[in-house]
Amino acid sequence: MKQSAALVFATLILLVLVACAGDGKLTNEKAMTALKVVLPDCSVTVTGVQEMPQENKAIAEFNYSKCRDKMTEGEPDGRGYGHFTHYNDGRWVLMEVGKKGYGPRYGPLNIEAK
Repeated sequence: MKQSAALVFATLILLVLVACAGDGKLTNEKAMTALKVVLPDCSVTVTGVQEMPQENKAIAEFNYSKCRDKMTEGEPDGRGYGHFTHYNDGRWVLMEVGKKGYGPRYGPLNIEAK
């Protein structure tokens, strides 16, 4: 009986650890959390994330609206991107943000996507 209980407990611990570890992917939600740190006065919607595993990098494209931020240069609505770096400890870190197509880029930022 004790062995069964120990086995069940060990299995549950393993399942919890696997669930917490995630799959190492940069999700839209994680990217949006980091982008909101840079653009707190904007409504931000991540439209997609393109990972480049061989380079340990990803690009998140997003739409912004209702901005009163200097990065948007007086354009309250538009599109932008964020460059992320993937570290071997599993963290994704936002390194740079810019407007899609033109405009200044802001970085290095070093904001962890959680």
